[in-house]
Amino acid sequence: AKGSGGAIYQQQGDIYIETDATLNFNEANNNGGAIYLGDGTFTVNGNATLKSNKAISLNGGGIYLGGGSFTVSQNGKLNLGGASQAEGNIAGGNGGGVFCGAPFTAKGTSIIQNNSAANGGGVYVNTGYSASFTKKTTLLNNSATANGGAIYVKGGNITLVENSMNSNTALNGGAIYLDGGDFTAVGSST
Repeated sequence: AKGSGGAIYQQQGDIYIETDATLNFNEANNNGGAIYLGDGTFTVNGNATLKSNKAISLNGGGIYLGGGSFTVSQNGKLNLGGASQAEGNIAGGNGGGVFCGAPFTAKGTSIIQNNSAANGGGVYVNTGYSASFTKKTTLLNNSATANGGAIYVKGGNITLVENSMNSNTALNGGAIYLDGGDFTAVGSST
C-alpha cells in the first residue's frame, strides 16, 4: 500500500477472524505492514499468522493500532513473525511486531518472534495506552537498533502473564526498555 495497511486498513466497524488467517509479505509505506486499525474492533477467535510484513518508513511492521481495540480471544492464537529472521515483520520506525496506540489484549497464546524495528522490536506501547498478554506469550529473537529488543514501553502499560523472553537484542534493554509507564510480569522468565 502506498499509505497504511498493507493487507487490511480498518477505519471503523468490526472485523472477526473465526478460523485461520494468514497475512504474509505485505508492505505499507507508512503504518501497519499487514494491519492498520484506525478505529473499531478487531477480534481474533481462530489462528492469525502475520509473517514478512513491512511498514517501510513508520510504525507497526505487523500490526498498527491507532485507535479502536485489538483482541485475541481465549481460544485464539496470534503468531507475529516466524522461525527465521526472513519471516519476521519489520518497521522502519517503532513496533516491529505490533505498535500499540490503542488497547491490545491477547487472552490466547501469542508468539512474537524475529521481528525488528528502531524501538520495540516485538512490541511498542505508546503513551497512555496498554497491552495485555494474559496467556503463554513467547517473545523470541526480536531486535531493535536502539531500545527494547522485545518490548518498548513509552509511558503506557504492559502486562505479561506466563511469558518467556529469550534472545532479544537491542542497544539498550535487550528484553525490555521502560520509558515511563508500568510493566507487570507474572510467571515470567527472561
